Amino acid sequence: MGKTTLIKRAEAYAQAHDLPLITVREPGGTPTGNSIRDILLHDRSVHLSPEAEVALFSADRRITCDTVSLPWLQQNGIVLGDRGFEATVAYQGAGGEIDIEKVIAVSEAIMPHWYIYPDAMINLYISEEERIRRLYSSLAATGEKADKIEQRAAEYHARVAKIQHYIAERFGGIMINAECSPDEVFEQAKPYLFGPFLAA
Repeated sequence: MGKTTLIKRAEAYAQAHDLPLITVREPGGTPTGNSIRDILLHDRSVHLSPEAEVALFSADRRITCDTVSLPWLQQNGIVLGDRGFEATVAYQGAGGEIDIEKVIAVSEAIMPHWYIYPDAMINLYISEEERIRRLYSSLAATGEKADKIEQRAAEYHARVAKIQHYIAERFGGIMINAECSPDEVFEQAKPYLFGPFLAA
């Protein structure tokens, strides 16, 4: 199970149990974010350094926080993001071979504490072989092309995968093997996604 399927399962569970859940996408959780997403992932006329990517991902993240996530949290809702700043630490920091402490410092400077240390941070991990298999399967099913980050070399993605456990440990995340069955992945994730509401 990948993050898209996990999010769909979480949305269905929340709806069935009348839980106030919204999901946000990074990048692209707002109209402005969609423009940033296109620059980052799809506009092949734009070539960005890892540092420029950090700046754009961070700008998108703050816009979504201000206009979507924070207002919903103030109404005691649940916000489920498909990615977070830790993805930028992994992809642009480790993958792009820039100092991850600088990437973390950017996020800590512009994002609220609750965003850096949320109630739950779930990291799904799979083998490189499974990542490639799922990517090609998804592209074949949708007819889409791989985005600019997905197309990067195996060495880039190996650096991303290598740092995942460190990021989870540092920021209190949990690691779930996404090669388990969808039911197993969801049952492992559910207490972290809905814990306070399950206890209510």
